[in-house]
Amino acid sequence: MKCAIVKRMMLIVAGGFLLLVTGGTTMAQRPEAIPRSPQTASMGKGMGLLTPTLMEVGIQSRFFLLVGDQIKMTEEQRSQITEIAFQFQKIAGEKRADLGVAEAEMQRLLSRDQINLAQVKAKLNEIQSLEFDVEYAGIESVIKAIKVLTHDQHLLIMTMLSTPAPQKPNWQVQ
Repeated sequence: MKCAIVKRMMLIVAGGFLLLVTGGTTMAQRPEAIPRSPQTASMGKGMGLLTPTLMEVGIQSRFFLLVGDQIKMTEEQRSQITEIAFQFQKIAGEKRADLGVAEAEMQRLLSRDQINLAQVKAKLNEIQSLEFDVEYAGIESVIKAIKVLTHDQHLLIMTMLSTPAPQKPNWQVQ
């Protein structure tokens, strides 16, 4: 009895170790899971330095919709970016649901008396593929949203970032 418990614990530890070890190496081996847009996106001349910052703002501002008034976004731009955000939410929601199922299946695989490492590896690949798909869809969507904006709007966003927010007076009596 004691030997069976030790064996099972060793298998669980080995499975956990396999999760850690293969976590970073299976991404490169992952087949394409969803159709991709063209492999390049021209952001315009001189945008290389602005794009990472614009991407961060895009993510934090719901694809620039939260700063639409400050950057004088047109209704057409607002409509296009709203559609981009909706498509991202749709894809991400589906992938995250699939990811939840895959993670539950992984737990089930790891809780068996006999752990099939080939099945564990396949499930890891599936999980990483789904995580990749969500991350890539987010990046692709933000880039699409950036391209909807004009260069002047890009510069307005950068100016907003470099201007400190006005401080509220501290009226508390000590």
